[in-house]
Amino acid sequence: MAGSDDGSIYFWERESTNNVRILKGDSSIVNCLQPHPSSCLLASSGIDTTVRLWSPQPEVKSLSFI
Repeated sequence: MAGSDDGSIYFWERESTNNVRILKGDSSIVNCLQPHPSSCLLASSGIDTTVRLWSPQPEVKSLSFI
């Protein structure tokens, strides 16, 4: 993973180098990323004073009605 000057957080597969996810992390720059050592949690920050915490959420499946 890496932060970017466009405000995005990029995640990619190490073997293929393909992007697997791009998150909008800030309105300007994301220059700090820190994963939690034992939990599925990521902290990100940029040039302002805001620290964002990221955690995966379950996928919501749409209901179909007949």
